[in-house]
Amino acid sequence: MSKFNKHLNILTLSFLILLVSACSSTANMGNNSTSSNSNQFGIEKKSFSSDHQLLLSLLNRPIPEDQQMMLRFASIQYGSENSYPEVSYISIRGDRSTDNTNNPIVFAYSDLIYKDQNSIAIGAPR
Repeated sequence: MSKFNKHLNILTLSFLILLVSACSSTANMGNNSTSSNSNQFGIEKKSFSSDHQLLLSLLNRPIPEDQQMMLRFASIQYGSENSYPEVSYISIRGDRSTDNTNNPIVFAYSDLIYKDQNSIAIGAPR
């Protein structure tokens, strides 16, 4: 039995050495397109430290095809007005009888948003 145990130990040891050396020399192959966060279009994802940086990065980006399709539909449906959308904000302050100002609120980025081709106007009855 001792010869059998010796041969079994040698065989087990050689199998383990073969297994370890084979696994270490095999290249790691995986489905990298779904497992990593890289994209195929060459655009590097950026992280922004503030909302203002994100806002400025979103201005004047190219219009996606689905948005172009929706804009064409809206221009056919509602008529084609080629004016820029108006960016205005509402401040809720309380009772109207105590309100004595009629000045619109102007924000720092309103002009940039107004000129952006991707901005939209949301209207409601007054």
